[in-house]
Amino acid sequence: MQTYIENAIVATEYNKYTDIEGDITGMEIVVPRVYDDILEEEVTKVILLENPTMLKHLESKLASFSEGYLSMTISKPFFLEFMNEGVDKGLVLYKLCEHLGILTSEVIAFGDSYNDLPMLNKEAVSVAMGNSIGEVKSVCDYITDTNTITVFRNLLKIEYLLLGLVLQQWRTDEIWKVWT
Repeated sequence: MQTYIENAIVATEYNKYTDIEGDITGMEIVVPRVYDDILEEEVTKVILLENPTMLKHLESKLASFSEGYLSMTISKPFFLEFMNEGVDKGLVLYKLCEHLGILTSEVIAFGDSYNDLPMLNKEAVSVAMGNSIGEVKSVCDYITDTNTITVFRNLLKIEYLLLGLVLQQWRTDEIWKVWT
């Protein structure tokens, strides 16, 4: 089990999953002698790390227990995350758009795992990474390459192409107005 405190991953033990999370986040892994002693601050998320088959089993067993109290999702095949009820990427996307004064339909959301589903089910244009789980691919508007920088480079090329076509049409319309 692990959580995040300040800029560190606080775990009950070192294992291959904590090492993976450390590599992904670049955060220091801290394993205190007594886990409860370090939990004086409010915890925003707790992650249970285990093999994927066991986590899917636990998720189904804990679903009724957590309903109404906790949001529970699998983020990586081996991470079962627990957060306050209603906390998910869909809500974050909505709140961010509201703060920026834009519509969710004006953004592109990328995802690859279960924890991305609430965000991908919003009005945003949804893109599944090529290495996404099947459930993510089935709800997305588009499927792209695996999650590498190439994906974003390709999407930017598409955006520039679309912008170019829009500008070209606008110029054609403006020129036509001058001539007529």
